Amino acid sequence: MYCTPTPPALPKPARDIPGVLAYADVDLRYSRGVVTILKVRPGKFAQPTSLPRFRGRFVAIVSKGKTSLVELEFDFPLLAEAESSDATTEARALAERLRKGVTSTTTVRVPLQPDADTIGIWDSVSRKTVTAPLVREPVEAAPPARAPLSR
Repeated sequence: MYCTPTPPALPKPARDIPGVLAYADVDLRYSRGVVTILKVRPGKFAQPTSLPRFRGRFVAIVSKGKTSLVELEFDFPLLAEAESSDATTEARALAERLRKGVTSTTTVRVPLQPDADTIGIWDSVSRKTVTAPLVREPVEAAPPARAPLSR
């Protein structure tokens, strides 16, 4: 009889966010440890759409006041730790120095709830958060009714 240890449980893959109608594309920059929100562009899908979830060092938080409505993890290009378990100490130190000097930009698409008013980006390494108010596009009003022209 052979006994083998039970393998460790694998983390569950992140689930997509279903039924999204409104979203914001958030343009971000990471430079020498500082995250900056460059631009927030609200948008709408024509029909409900699923947005994928990822895992990463950073978390985009859509909130109303201090209440978090949606949280979405992501990473900037070139910032994810990619060293294998057998990497040498020197290789790890070199990779860390490289990451510290990187300037990277990315766009994150986050789902918007109707009452959301703030978008925040939290860095799990530095434990810092940067926020920006959510400015929605004004709803276009119907053109004013014209009186019929008389002849």
